[in-house]
Amino acid sequence: LTAMAEFPVKREQSFLIGDKDTDIAAARAAGIAGFKFRSGNLSEFAEWTLASFEDGNRG
Repeated sequence: LTAMAEFPVKREQSFLIGDKDTDIAAARAAGIAGFKFRSGNLSEFAEWTLASFEDGNRG
């Protein structure tokens, strides 16, 4: 939320990747999409998430 207050962040174009339920809750509280990373390769998950987000998946 601090970054969103200090920088020109567009909520509809933002998302968060987290590994805890509290991370996803924080994303929702900030008004952005949240994607939960459970295991595996974080880099691949991030690439998949970005592609999915660009295709309209909002978490």
